[in-house]
Amino acid sequence: MTDTIDFTNLASIAGKISDRSGWNREHGFLEGQGGLESLIGKICVFYERAGNEAITLIFSDGTALRMNHHQDCCEQVEIEDLNGDLADLLYTPLLVAEERTNESGSEETGCSQTWTFYTLRTVKGSIDIRWLGESNGYYSESVNLDIGEPETPLSHHAQMALIEDSKNYRSAYGSDGKTL
Repeated sequence: MTDTIDFTNLASIAGKISDRSGWNREHGFLEGQGGLESLIGKICVFYERAGNEAITLIFSDGTALRMNHHQDCCEQVEIEDLNGDLADLLYTPLLVAEERTNESGSEETGCSQTWTFYTLRTVKGSIDIRWLGESNGYYSESVNLDIGEPETPLSHHAQMALIEDSKNYRSAYGSDGKTL
């Protein structure tokens, strides 16, 4: 394998998942088989919010989640609101990971809307993320949940190294999710 991800290094993981081409076997990532509920019990070690376009979470076992929208043409899908503090997700197991949707539209205007709500909860707090997708009804208004996981499961030692790297990163840059 060339250019394989170092799963004990946040920058190595984040550098690959910021671009959809990073989610492949060449880099040691497999597309996650489970949905959002497959993240329950995992420990988040990093988060990044890219404006209203995306949220990335990296977990201690090397699993990564990127919530975004794969643009097709004439639709708009973005984060409308985020209640809670993403830092509440750090260093404690995820207890709840839920998705709910609500669709509406008008035949008169030809406008369609899809509201997608995500709830992520740990013992420290709860995060509610509200996305709004709008289009003429032809294009997808959905949020994409790109989940990648290491091709080879991380050892306990590697997971501890990733947690330590994330704490060092937080000490140096704060908890505002700056780009690595």
